[in-house]
Amino acid sequence: QEMVTLEEEISSVKTYYAIEKARFGDRIELIVTIPDELMAVSLPPLVLQPLVENAIKHGASNSSEPCRIEITALDTNGVIEISVTDTGSGFDEPEMSDRYFVSGHGLHNVKERVESTFYRSGSVDLLENGVKMKLPL
Repeated sequence: QEMVTLEEEISSVKTYYAIEKARFGDRIELIVTIPDELMAVSLPPLVLQPLVENAIKHGASNSSEPCRIEITALDTNGVIEISVTDTGSGFDEPEMSDRYFVSGHGLHNVKERVESTFYRSGSVDLLENGVKMKLPL
């Protein structure tokens, strides 16, 4: 499977965000907090953009309040944890995550690609206001 660097993935997200920023203006803000040393980490392509799309769709589109989207990454004992969170209303009942990962949805595709790429040692989990991916180095 083709892989990209986290830096390339962030670049794609920023391009997508620029388009949405023209649409939503001050109603959306993107903050990326990733240490430089993690930018070379490999991951499947287009796993972050669907998460940012969801944050904009459910965070900004459904509210008149500004929506801040944050992408963070850190290395926790050889596992890269990448989170995409937003200030929108969040998931109702994130503990019942199976209903959000049904086939045909962006979250399902991201989860499948991460798990198949990393032979189930990678994971995608819901947070109250976002999603966290865990990728082994």
